[in-house]
Amino acid sequence: GQEASGTSPSWNLHPSLKSAFSLGEVTLPHPHSITTAVKAIKPDIRVIGVQTEACPAMIKAFEDKVFYEEYPVTGDTVCDALVGGIGKLSYEILEPLVDDIIEVKEETIKKAIVHMALNEKFIVEGAGAAALAAVMDESERVGGSNIAMVVSGGNIDSELFCSLLAEFKDRV
Repeated sequence: GQEASGTSPSWNLHPSLKSAFSLGEVTLPHPHSITTAVKAIKPDIRVIGVQTEACPAMIKAFEDKVFYEEYPVTGDTVCDALVGGIGKLSYEILEPLVDDIIEVKEETIKKAIVHMALNEKFIVEGAGAAALAAVMDESERVGGSNIAMVVSGGNIDSELFCSLLAEFKDRV
C-alpha cells in the first residue's frame, strides 16, 4: 500500500514488484489503467502502446490531438479487443503518459499468437499477442535490455487458433 511521506507518495512494494520497477520500458496492448499505475510508481519509465494496423485509432488520436469515439476497421483483424474508437477519458488520461505507440501488422500478430503457443506454452488472443508483435517488427523502437511486455487474454476462437497453427507453425 501507499505510505504517507511528505508531499510525494512512497510505495511499500513487495520485493518482487520492486525489481519489476527497475524496468526501463513497458509495452502494452491496452495502455489504460496499467499505464497510470506504472507511471505513478516510476514516472520515468517508457510506456509503449500497441495498435493493430486494422484500426490505429489511438495512434491517429495522438497525431491529430483529438479522440475518436468511432474509428473504422480496415480489413480483417485477429484483434477484436483493439478495434473501435477511443473514449474521451482514456484519451485525456493516456495522451500525456504514453511515450510511443506502435502500429503492428496483422500478419505479425498471427505469428506472435503461434509463437506464444509453441514456444512459451501460452494461448493468447490477438490483442494479447500484440505487444510481442511490436517487439518482433519494431525491435529498434522497443529496444533496451530491461523491458516488460504485457501479454494477456486467451479469448481466441478455436477454429482461428487451429488455422493459425497450421499456417505459421514452421515460421516462428
